[in-house]
Amino acid sequence: MSYGVVARALGWGATRAWQAGAHLEAAGRIRHDHLGRMVPFPAEGSP
Repeated sequence: MSYGVVARALGWGATRAWQAGAHLEAAGRIRHDHLGRMVPFPAEGSP
């Protein structure tokens, strides 16, 4: 997901969505794929 999609889905501003993404990334819960989208880490179905 992109920050804009997350912000729109949650009814948040883009800054708040970015902050949430930064906290999740710092905690090792998400990472960014080659397109810059946030994906769960480890991704479901990965070995």
